[in-house]
Parts: sequence; C-alpha cells; structure tokens
Amino acid sequence: MNNITLISDWSLREPYLAMFKGKLYSQIPNVNIFDITHAVELLNIHQAAFILKHTFSSFPVGTIHVVLVGTYANMPVNPVLIPYQGHFFIANDDGIISLLFDEIDQPDFPIFCYNGNETNYLSKIQALCSMCIQQTFAQHTAKYVVQKRAIPLELNYNSAKNQITGTTVYVDVHHNIITNIPVEMFLHATQNKKFIAYVGRVQITEYADSYLETAGNAYFVPNSMGVLEITTYRGNIAILDAWEAKTEILLTVI
Repeated sequence: MNNITLISDWSLREPYLAMFKGKLYSQIPNVNIFDITHAVELLNIHQAAFILKHTFSSFPVGTIHVVLVGTYANMPVNPVLIPYQGHFFIANDDGIISLLFDEIDQPDFPIFCYNGNETNYLSKIQALCSMCIQQTFAQHTAKYVVQKRAIPLELNYNSAKNQITGTTVYVDVHHNIITNIPVEMFLHATQNKKFIAYVGRVQITEYADSYLETAGNAYFVPNSMGVLEITTYRGNIAILDAWEAKTEILLTVI
C-alpha cells in the first residue's frame, strides 16, 4: 500500500492543496492520500508537531507523512526525510523535527536531506515520496544534521510539589480546548484526589471520563489522542472565555 498523509496550514479555500495532491496521484501509482488536517494555525509548527505526533501511529507501517506547514513552491531549501518506527516523515528543517522526535540527538538517528535535480520545493517533496515507496531514497539523499531547534511547549510533572504544568495547544471545531497534558500523566498524579487547575482566568476542579450531559463549569475530559481536553456543556468554552493556544496550565493536586 502506498499511503501518504498530509498536514498543513494551507486551508481548503485555495486550489494549491488540490494541485499538490493531483501531482502525487499522477506520479505515484495506486497511492492513497489521507488528510490529517489543513487547519493548522499559520506557521504554527508546535501545533502541527503535536497533532502529527499523536496521530501517525494510527496509520500502517510504511506510511509517508508530509508536513507542509509554512511551505511554498519557491522555498530555497531542501526538505529532509526521517525514517522512524517504520514510517517516513518529510518536512522542512524549521524546528519541527526537534518537536517530533525525542531521539534526535542520538548519533545514529537517521536524517536525510534531498539532493536530487528538482529545483521546486514541492517537486522535491513529491520526488522524496516516490523514493520512499521505491526504497531508493538512499541514492538521492545525503546524511543530514538538524540545523534549527524549537523550544517545546511547557509540559512537566513535579511529583515533589504534586504539580503538572502544561499548555493549551489548539481549539477544536466544537470550541473545546486541546491540551498537551497526557491523560496517563494526569491520572497518575491525581489518583482520584482533588485538584485545582488554573488556565488563564479559569479554574478547573473536575474531571470526567466522558462528556457530561449537563455541566455548568469547565472540566477535563480524555481526548481520543490520549491528552486532556477542556470542555463544558455543549462545548463552547473557547468562545465564552476567548481562550487561545499556548495558554499556560498549572494543575496542583490538593
């Protein structure tokens, strides 16, 4: 199976995404293209990395994951290719690689840079996709060392203080707030004890295993990506409190 996923900040209003996908269909026989999302906030590599990191393993081994956030046809750089856990990742060296892979500093971590004949950045990506499928990328790439690093979003569990610090990542289509706090970390820290979390101007003191039919205040609920989500009755919390991404969360177990 020739599977390719796409994640971008291109939106669906413009024709460029369809043009890019059309070239992939034209150049790669029997390809399946899956859209993870094209609603990443403009140039927000933290958001793109968070979403891709929590979704790529849902796809079959051998899938190629293409990151198009902040990219355009005439970019004067070459994309990089990272084989990882049986998957292939193609991205720009703009800091997102350091957000995607914790093992990036290991000496044997494989990163390759395109060095073929294509001059158009998007054509280089298309060529890399073909090389991955044909297992020929070693012939047209060179070993590469990441040049740019990005500071990860705040996430820490301090067991001595019984505190978790995290960050809101994005607002979903139902206006719920997606955080970067793993549900497993939260459950381990709280162990059914009371807690209080400060998120911007809002206090949260309740966790539910699933959405509540009635709820007057904001509460945490597990998201299908394995992280905490902040919601309220009918999911309009982001509108009511004008929340944005990258808001700090401080959770203390009482």
